[in-house]
This record gives sequence, structure tokens and C-alpha cells, in this order.
Amino acid sequence: MSMLQLHGTKIKISREGLVSVWRQYYVDSDAAVADVPDEINSLAGSSRLELVEVNSVQAEEGIQQIVTAQYEGAAGESRRKKTYNWVPEEKEEPIIINPNIKDLWTRYEASWDAELQDIKWPWMIKAGKGGKEVENPMTGTTSWLDLFGTWTETEIVQEIDEDILSGTWELVDSVPGPFPTPRNRMWLVLPPEVQSRGACFEIKRRWRLTGVMTKERLEAAKMIYTPVK
Repeated sequence: MSMLQLHGTKIKISREGLVSVWRQYYVDSDAAVADVPDEINSLAGSSRLELVEVNSVQAEEGIQQIVTAQYEGAAGESRRKKTYNWVPEEKEEPIIINPNIKDLWTRYEASWDAELQDIKWPWMIKAGKGGKEVENPMTGTTSWLDLFGTWTETEIVQEIDEDILSGTWELVDSVPGPFPTPRNRMWLVLPPEVQSRGACFEIKRRWRLTGVMTKERLEAAKMIYTPVK
């Protein structure tokens, strides 16, 4: 008859309230590995923990093996909280879509190159009315760096809501949590990421910061993106 003997327990609780438990067992045969429980009862305020992974190594003592079983589940509601993360992104964009292109065009005497289908800047421009010619600082400029990024809210839940995809692709003025919204910008609601974590789920809700929104750009964006109902 195979033997399964508890050797030790390690518990970890994340900031979001994910309970991870590692239990070590001594076993005397390979068959005993199958006796590792698929789930364990409440630990650290969790309601139930399910088996995630089992690892087995040969123990130094005789023919025994040490089996490490990892379990995961949600902590009690008082230990669960949402956390937030901001990942910035600097994206190179064509200069022609810069929000200040009208002023740049006039000030630095731009023209349109029909053959290259791109904006063209003269090498020299006049410095004010009747002024002498000076080097054009926009010469050779074809792009600029715009600010984008993703704001993520992470939460541990025991069940997935039926309307979890509701609102995806919607343009919103602000995001939950303490992060500000830059002037003349909005947020595009991205599809959430969902990962099974034992007896619970880890939900990552995401919002992508848009470029500068003019009235015309906002109108076009709302026609492009249809929110999920």
C-alpha cells in the first residue's frame, strides 16, 4: 500500500488576493503521487484551493520521493483588492497627422510632394516678414513621437461575469484608479485578459490611451470601433 505523508506547507498571498499554497509530501512510490489531493479546504481565508501543478523529486532519505503540490484560489473578500499598472509606449507617427500640422505647414512653408505622396519642407525659410533666410528646422522631418500606453486593472474573482466583454472597443473619458487622462485624449477599452488560477480567475482589464483627439478624429473613431454589448 502506498504512503502519502505531509511534510510541510508554504502560503503566499498576492496584493490582489491570490492565495498560492505549496504542500510537500513524502511518498514511497510513483503510484502514491496519484494520491495527492486535487483540492484542499480553506487556508488563509480562502474558500477552496484547487491543484495547479505537481512536481516530484527523489529524496535523499532512502527510496522516498518528495512531491510538491501547488494549489491556488481566491482569498476572502477583505483580502482582495484591485491593482493597477501603466505601461507607456512611444510610437513614431507620420508628421502629416500631427495635431499641430496646420500651424507647422504655414510657419515652415510646407508643400505636398505628389510623386512621393509625402510632405516636403524647403531647405531655407524667411525669418519673419522681410527677414533674411534661415535654415528650416523642419527640413527632413517625416515623423514624430506620439504618446500611447496601456492602463491595466488586475483583479482576482471566483467567477467570470457573463458581461465581461461588455464595453470592449468603447471610447471613454477616464479609467478606474488614480491615473489621469491627458488633455484632448481618450481611452479605448481593450478586451480583458482572463487566466484560470486554480479555484479562481485572474482578470486583467485594459485601456489604451489614444492620440490627440480632434472633433473629426473622435467622430471617425466612433464609426470605426463598435462597442461590444
